Amino acid sequence: MSFFEPYPFSLAPLKDFPQRQPYSFSNFGFWNSESANYADAALEFCKQATVDISSLKNKEYAVDVGAGLGGSSIFLASEIGFSQVRYINLKGSQSDFAETEFQRLGLDQITVQKTSWEGIQDLPSNQISAILVLDCFYHFHDQAKAIREMFRILKPGGRIVITDVAFPKVAETSLGWFGSFLSQIALIPSSNWGTLQKNEDYLVQSGFRMLRSEDWSKHLFPGFAQFCKSQSFTLRLFSEGILKAYESGNLQYGFYSAEKPG
Repeated sequence: MSFFEPYPFSLAPLKDFPQRQPYSFSNFGFWNSESANYADAALEFCKQATVDISSLKNKEYAVDVGAGLGGSSIFLASEIGFSQVRYINLKGSQSDFAETEFQRLGLDQITVQKTSWEGIQDLPSNQISAILVLDCFYHFHDQAKAIREMFRILKPGGRIVITDVAFPKVAETSLGWFGSFLSQIALIPSSNWGTLQKNEDYLVQSGFRMLRSEDWSKHLFPGFAQFCKSQSFTLRLFSEGILKAYESGNLQYGFYSAEKPG
């Protein structure tokens, strides 16, 4: 029996966004001198996001939450060298695709868990070396609780990386039709409409020590919008809304890395 999957949770990005094997991504890309096309930018996003995790001496067990098409889990296992990676993503076509890719590549160290972020609540305390939450945190219900749970399962000295959109003016009406699109189609709950400071506050209140808190907007939105000019009408419309919101000061993109003291 078939069912409708919203775009962010579907396989549509495999068709819309050029990919470079063995990685499949659906992020905004990190556009710099190394990014000649979307496939380069998407991989550069993953590289930039995992710098603080890559430097860990203990690379035993990483959890990749909201891991989508699985490219970041493959990167954690094959490039950074974690001996065990837990891929967590909602049940559906993306997680089925990722599971097949892991098997095809012989990456037995990746375990697939088809669930929402709440699946981490079943994991024991103080066991995880690193947690990755890329380009999906804005979908989470009860973000503060999610971060508290991530703090619990990390080992002392373990690290977490989160990327997330931010809304400096925190008002759906300030974005017009694009604000309605984000909440109703992109499935970003209104409770998550906050500033860049919001997630840093959640992390610190949960006990984390901040390593970095950065505004990545200029590295993502203009390059992504330029790429989308040659894509489908829907993607062009979406990217135009993103660029307008960014240029008017209504939309930002935050990067956060933190460490559990110990």
